[in-house]
Amino acid sequence: LHLRRLEARSEVSFARALADQARAIPDRTFFLFGGRAFTYRDADARVDAVVRGLIARGVTRGAKVGVVMQGRPSLLTVVTALNRIGAVAVLVSPKLEVDALRRALHEQPLAFVACDPESASSARSAFDGEVFSLGGAEQDTHLHEGVFDLETIDPNAVELPPWYSPNPGVASDLAMIFVTVGASGDVRAAAVTNHRWALSAYGAAAACTLTERDTVYCCLPMHHPTGLLVSVGGALVGGARVALATRFDRTVFWDEVRSFGATVVFYAGEMCRLLLEGRRLPIEQRSSLRLFAGSGLSADAWRELVERTNAGVLEFYGSTEATLVLANASGDKFGALGRALPGSSEALVVGYDVERRQILRRATGLAVVAGHDETGLLVSRLDSRGHVPTSASARILRDVLVRGDAWLATGDLVRRDAEGDVWLVERIADIVDTAQGPVFPRAVEEALLAISGVSLAAAYGAPGEDGVDVLRAAVVERAGETLDAALVNRVLPRASVPWPERIRVVREIPLNDGLRPLRDWLRMDDDGASVRTFHLDSESGRYRVEA
Repeated sequence: LHLRRLEARSEVSFARALADQARAIPDRTFFLFGGRAFTYRDADARVDAVVRGLIARGVTRGAKVGVVMQGRPSLLTVVTALNRIGAVAVLVSPKLEVDALRRALHEQPLAFVACDPESASSARSAFDGEVFSLGGAEQDTHLHEGVFDLETIDPNAVELPPWYSPNPGVASDLAMIFVTVGASGDVRAAAVTNHRWALSAYGAAAACTLTERDTVYCCLPMHHPTGLLVSVGGALVGGARVALATRFDRTVFWDEVRSFGATVVFYAGEMCRLLLEGRRLPIEQRSSLRLFAGSGLSADAWRELVERTNAGVLEFYGSTEATLVLANASGDKFGALGRALPGSSEALVVGYDVERRQILRRATGLAVVAGHDETGLLVSRLDSRGHVPTSASARILRDVLVRGDAWLATGDLVRRDAEGDVWLVERIADIVDTAQGPVFPRAVEEALLAISGVSLAAAYGAPGEDGVDVLRAAVVERAGETLDAALVNRVLPRASVPWPERIRVVREIPLNDGLRPLRDWLRMDDDGASVRTFHLDSESGRYRVEA
């Protein structure tokens, strides 16, 4: 109901939600970290103190401030404080090398950069302007020269300027920007409005039925949308507790679930598949967890997760910049993305020409609407309630259903079944153009994962002759198992997918912050070290171990 009422000028923001909860439930625990519990009142007071420090250093409404921090309460505090001022947090991974970090921090016109002590040296090296630090280090760490320590400011000595009004944000205002750097060095910025934040937070809280009885376990990085918008945001507006972990680690996952008494965990990418890699533990069947929620869970891992844990699964899909969120609320269709949540913008699947990378249009100029189970482009309707950040303007499609309408292209190919549920087919950016035509890597990966002994797989395009890509793949073996050519030749032909020219068995496949395989990295490292390599023989049509 709250989401349905949101208009472009509705007063809504991350910082306002925290202030509201601090008034309504001040003594209830908001987050757990480092063996301590912090109430909503504690968190809100800390944000107000940091607001004074930021203003003292010159941060103003509308300013863009880079945030380079580990997953800790300080990150949550500074992002909320910037939102309370009306400034914009530009979140960047603290794991980036200095050159990549420099590219990320120069993608936006930043006024300042905020970091923690552990990231101070790299932030100072990558940014020429003022850098300030917030939060204590996990160990005795001295700040890098030229980094100002915000903790040295006495907030009570700061006089707030006349222009300052707390929580000024409305739904259409820019709230934060997530910046990522690909393996090839390309920089992508995903801008999030207050409306988009609210859709994620309230949508997650409603779909997961979060209440004060819940503890949300957040083991995803908070510089990733699922960590900050969904995990923390959902817990905040639902009045639940959120247990903050510095990172996902399957070796301690169940111990931390038990110690926190976690009831809901949010996942992304291959997180659950990695969790299933471990041996079966008795706690999996009798833990406090009632629900796994997130995005990227494939049907096979979904089935095994439910069987091993007795917990439910709620798969989400969210376009970071569009006000579109889908959810598989029933959970009875393993692998489906589901349908649009109440308050989300309308979703439509339009016909798409994969080779030309453009939507299909009729003679009238209007778009062709994809039929049931036909692959097409997922688009989101733009209306007066939404606000499209400038970074997404190039993806606006017009004259789709009627003259003058406007829709935002998500960049994802999907199909919609007869009951209206959406299924992901492939991200357009990941399509491999081979001499035989376009190939969808996801379908190839699913076929590889069906082979016994394969725990993780990634298909990608590698440069071939005449500059045309060839399809290749990398797989990781399950612990204690060995993949041989006979097994590949027995299983893969049953799948109606293109066969990779070469399959490399590697010790690990690098994952991004969303725990998805870095296909670009594999493309660049195509001749890297392998445990063994299977080569597709053109004459026999069978795989053999490459000498």
